[in-house]
Amino acid sequence: FDIGCATGTTYRFLYNKIRGSGYSYTGLDLSKSAIERARSLYPGVNFLTSNGERLYEQLSLKADIVYSRDTILHQDSPYDFLDQLIEITERFLIIRLRTRDHGETEFDVSKSCQAYDNYWLPYIVLNIDELISYIKSKNNVIKVTINKSYDVLGGQNSRFLPKDLYFEKTGTAETSIMIELDAAKQKGEIEIVHDKKIQGHQFLRRNRLHYKYLIYRTMSKFSNRN
Repeated sequence: FDIGCATGTTYRFLYNKIRGSGYSYTGLDLSKSAIERARSLYPGVNFLTSNGERLYEQLSLKADIVYSRDTILHQDSPYDFLDQLIEITERFLIIRLRTRDHGETEFDVSKSCQAYDNYWLPYIVLNIDELISYIKSKNNVIKVTINKSYDVLGGQNSRFLPKDLYFEKTGTAETSIMIELDAAKQKGEIEIVHDKKIQGHQFLRRNRLHYKYLIYRTMSKFSNRN
């Protein structure tokens, strides 16, 4: 499952990398226009528009792998949405969101939000320790892999955020997390792994002059046009 699939760029990546491997794919997004575009680009692929139901109620089953990029931070109730993602995951949940090392999470969406197409969307930056504790409280979690790519979040992309998110010392990051689940798990410690590889916008900035990045961007634009 690709939750928040937009125009299907994740499907394009999978098709180019592992075509013919026998996997099944379902993409889900709130935007009807994005889903229409995805369907036009990739006919026959299962793209769905969210109907407002909880994820399991709409999808009716679990997937071995669930991928959801930059969705949790735009929810009024981010932990409830995380619960929904876990509910539809059989083995691996891969998420990207925004976190802070220091300071409490601001859940008031009038104080932590982002302007988009004349609307204000929630932009919730979760305290990382609180988030990991919440994930560890789930009975079927056996391993959590965390990657934090640090970046100051305030002052970018029409965001209206708490003042401390404008400072490097707060430790804000684009954070990727892979949660491994096992329904048969017995009581025991959860393995926590910290991945130090550069990801996110840090990776793009560091490699933006590299020829491979330029080729990728050219191919991506060409693919979207076709």
